[in-house]
Amino acid sequence: MFTTAESAHHADVAGYLAEAERLMADSAADERQRLLDYVRAQLELEMDLASASPQIPGSVADVLVRLGAPTELVGRARVALNLPAAAPPVHAPTVAGLTACRVCKQGVAATAAVCPHCGAPRPANQSWNGTGYEYRSTATWRGMPLLHIAVGRDANGKFRVARGVVAIGQFARGVIVVAQVGAASVFGLGQFIAAPIAVAQFAVGLVCVGQFALAALLGVGMIATGLKATGLLALRLF
Repeated sequence: MFTTAESAHHADVAGYLAEAERLMADSAADERQRLLDYVRAQLELEMDLASASPQIPGSVADVLVRLGAPTELVGRARVALNLPAAAPPVHAPTVAGLTACRVCKQGVAATAAVCPHCGAPRPANQSWNGTGYEYRSTATWRGMPLLHIAVGRDANGKFRVARGVVAIGQFARGVIVVAQVGAASVFGLGQFIAAPIAVAQFAVGLVCVGQFALAALLGVGMIATGLKATGLLALRLF
């Protein structure tokens, strides 16, 4: 069908036919085949005319320009074959009370906690920094803020983690930690704490005070371990 010089443009023809087929996607199978045959026949006819007459520009690009956009050619095919026009696209109606998700732009309820399409938290809020509270001091020590307080969840729905010389939060790491769950290099106070000196419900470290005090040196608690241990159940290490 095509000359050797035009073979490099076969991708353009394939793309043109693919777009034409997409426009026929909603048609019945026999109707779609008739339309496709017509489009191919028109394409071949234009290429044959161009190759037979030096007065007609013969490049693939010129042929596609003369045929018009795929929508135009498919429309002419429907008229020539006496087929009904394609149904207009159906748009989803706008529903009162919906707004665009700030991430995926799909419709969501103004009160939605999570976008049902992409999972973004509080999708109706176009500006969202998460829940809770966070403070980080400008003064630092060895790259860590002297004080970092973080509670709640960030804009991505992840728990905030406090990291600083003094770290306070639900989850925290630092030199001195006050947290529900934390790890400290010197002292920790909270529920689940790992630190050299730990005071917690579940405490792990060198010196521990808690309901469960798993200490290496001194443990004080209902259940305690250590070289010296005091508690309802005290396991002394030797």
